[in-house]
Order: sequence, then C-alpha cells, then structure tokens
Amino acid sequence: MNNNLGATIKSKREDLGLSVRDLAKLANINHTDVSKLEQNRIQKPSIKMLLSLSKVLNCNLLAIYLEDDEHYLYYQPIIESCSDLTKAQQESVLIYIQQIKNRGAL
Repeated sequence: MNNNLGATIKSKREDLGLSVRDLAKLANINHTDVSKLEQNRIQKPSIKMLLSLSKVLNCNLLAIYLEDDEHYLYYQPIIESCSDLTKAQQESVLIYIQQIKNRGAL
C-alpha cells in the first residue's frame, strides 16, 4: 500500500481540525478504520471508504492509493473514461469495480 495514503489522511484531517472520531462520523465509517488507515495498517481499503473520506477531506485519496499500486496502469484508463460522468455515476462505477475485485475477477 502507498505509504502516502495514511500520511495524507492524517494531514488533511488535522488541517480541518478534526479528530479521528469526527472524521469517521462525517465519512460514515468506523473510527478504528480511520486510525488503521492513518497508520497504513489496512492493506486494501475499499473504494467506498476512500470515496467517503475523499469527500470529507476534499482530496482524491483513490488516486493517492493507486499511484504506487501494481494495478494503477489497469485502473487509470477506466478512471479517465469516467471523467465526464456525474459524481453519482462515477461512484457507481467504482463500487462496481470493487465488487468485481471482491469476486476475484481482476
């Protein structure tokens, strides 16, 4: 996992003056997951989790996560092809990709 992800989450959270619990509540995720992400203890965070945190922190955590990932070259064209979709449509596509990954198809 990209070591920059945890540092970015923590830095953005602190810049906004949020506690781990505050961020978790706003992103509708478990506070222990936020803590684990900041410590780089979650190897494969869900796309949904990254999207939720991205909205609150106003940054693209998915791009940060993928920048050192071995699947980056595979996912990048998919992500770029979604750039003209609405946010809701983009989220649906990303959730679908995660579902495919969870089934072991990728």
